[in-house]
Amino acid sequence: MRGNRQVFQIIRFVAAGCVVILALFNIALSRYVVPVPSSFDRVPTIPKASNRIIPTLVIQLRGELGNHLMAITHGMGVKWYAKEMFALDLQTELRHQVFTFGPNKEGTDSPKWKPTRDVVKKCFPNLRSWDFDRGTNWQEFEYSHKQQTQWLASLTKSRLDYINGRPWLLALTQRDPHAVEWHDLNTSLTTFMGLWNRTDRPKSKMNSWPFFTSQHPLVTIPFLYSHALENTLFVDRYFHEIRNLFRFDFGSCCGVESPHPDETVLHYRNFDAALSGSDSMLEDLSPEQTVNTLLKHLQAGDKVALTTRVHDDNLNRLVTALHNKGLQVRVVEGQSAAQDFCFLLKSQKELVGNFQSTFLFWAAILSQSVASIRWYTVDSPRVRDRCGGSMNVIKRRFLYNWTHPALKDRIHQFLIAPENNGTRI
Repeated sequence: MRGNRQVFQIIRFVAAGCVVILALFNIALSRYVVPVPSSFDRVPTIPKASNRIIPTLVIQLRGELGNHLMAITHGMGVKWYAKEMFALDLQTELRHQVFTFGPNKEGTDSPKWKPTRDVVKKCFPNLRSWDFDRGTNWQEFEYSHKQQTQWLASLTKSRLDYINGRPWLLALTQRDPHAVEWHDLNTSLTTFMGLWNRTDRPKSKMNSWPFFTSQHPLVTIPFLYSHALENTLFVDRYFHEIRNLFRFDFGSCCGVESPHPDETVLHYRNFDAALSGSDSMLEDLSPEQTVNTLLKHLQAGDKVALTTRVHDDNLNRLVTALHNKGLQVRVVEGQSAAQDFCFLLKSQKELVGNFQSTFLFWAAILSQSVASIRWYTVDSPRVRDRCGGSMNVIKRRFLYNWTHPALKDRIHQFLIAPENNGTRI
């Protein structure tokens, strides 16, 4: 009986040891066994190679502060949408402005980009780590662009470009493309994913090509090329992400002037002076229409603070028209562009001006203090022609139906026919 008890204890000891060994084995094994994916994980995505090459999205920059923020927003909007709807990661690369035409200038730097880069980095802390200098200029981009163009049929290539808006059917070159729609983005991204998964796509010359200095190219083949400035859809959808990305450094970029709480802040873009001789659709209202139509809600004695980049006779005529209405006017002078931007950001009562001024657009969107935004667009023949003559397109572009709660109640938009010309919509 005693011997049986000893045997039973030995069996129990061995069994307990086996359980411990099995548990330790399972713990060790769990580190190496790939878990079974959930149904969400089975959504088709671009497979990541062992060297972790991520497809490139090139963001083309141009112009000055407002246009830079426009271009970055369009590119980041594509990136965020690709991740949200397609589980697609994109590696962004910036391409600064270069001349694309002119004798002995093609491919050389535009003089605007370096001062603008410096302002952007100074005033927007979250962009200070971004590399505005490297990479996608000139040879790297052109090499991959040439390879991609030769590889793709024209229809496939155009579908990739739908991220910038669908072109007009038989459009003249001076007409703008349609503003991008969600179905255009879906077409582009679906096409892109199919191309990326193909085994016959051209390989970049990572080692022999002298401009590539890392283990993988700065511009993959295929790549997406974001070069549009029309981005109301992205601003409406990703408003909080954009406001966080473009957090403004008031301590570094503001002057001594600030709007008064009871002032209407009017930004006068003065396109006529800035674009003298250009056949552009960028137009300002006349001084009389500014006072009698855009600012008709103001009463004698109301205060107006006026900012502008060009001080000339056009500005003097506007100031005179404002005074003739009995308004108290002060012109903000002696500030840098960044300080003027800060002044607009600090608006409280209302911020007014031309919707096509990207400088004003971004000050209005990013302001956390302004109660009302009044944007106008001149409904001129040139605007209609650039939009293909479509009233629906004009309304979609210049009278966008904002849906975000932080925007829809503050923004008021006006399409105003010039004096003695055209029909108001």
